[in-house]
Amino acid sequence: MSLIARRSRAAARNEHLLELTRQKKESNVAWINRALKSVPLKSLKAHSFILLIGGADPLSFRLRLAQAHVRSDMSPSSWSQAMFVDAKSKAAAKDTEVISVSLAPAAWYPPDGFAPICNAIQAGTLAHIDSPAQYPNLALIAWPVAGEAIQASLGQLRRERMSIDLSSLLLRWIGYAWGCGVPANPLGEGFGMPSAAMLETAYAANGFDLTPGLESRSSCPEAIWQSASWWHEYYNKDVEKPQNIYGAFTREHYLVDASYFPGSGS
Repeated sequence: MSLIARRSRAAARNEHLLELTRQKKESNVAWINRALKSVPLKSLKAHSFILLIGGADPLSFRLRLAQAHVRSDMSPSSWSQAMFVDAKSKAAAKDTEVISVSLAPAAWYPPDGFAPICNAIQAGTLAHIDSPAQYPNLALIAWPVAGEAIQASLGQLRRERMSIDLSSLLLRWIGYAWGCGVPANPLGEGFGMPSAAMLETAYAANGFDLTPGLESRSSCPEAIWQSASWWHEYYNKDVEKPQNIYGAFTREHYLVDASYFPGSGS
């Protein structure tokens, strides 16, 4: 593995990223609604939201395990996909739009099924990930970059495959996740997971480093999680204009018993 990641110097986790326990029989959309309301922002216009999800299916298992190399304890990640959430108000519904690159989308690039036309970027809704049984892990994170600016960058990225070829990343990760041939972990070869690479590129276009802990373009949902959890001092280095990272999360599904990694905290 050639993946190189730097550890944050922060002594404690980001205090603004809070655990929000799922209520009994609560759907994912209902949890996201509570998470939006728990974020202490007077206005959402200056912020954008990224949703991390962690699935319990075989495909998600492969993706979560691949990210163990980003974690110091080598345990699997809690997250299998990252997506931009179009949150214009502190309310979400099943038809709330999300933008991502999924290896298992609700529909395979309608109407023609040709991913390169849109650079593999998919627009969907929260309805596709509403099941807590299928996606038990959730993290909703607010970043100090305007949502409209990120949407504009994502729209441009759909038309400019030369900026980053998400279609190639999609094919590489499908080959790995499906076990076709003897595929190596793409992260170790410097190829980020497409959903996270999409977001990293969009935020970089707006002058914001979404994954400062990585020295390569091997972005992944776990790297975004680590940034929100542990790189808060990096974002707050300008004391006059601190960039606080807010959010909420719930993690109910672990691929390795959490007690096996005492004091991990990551």
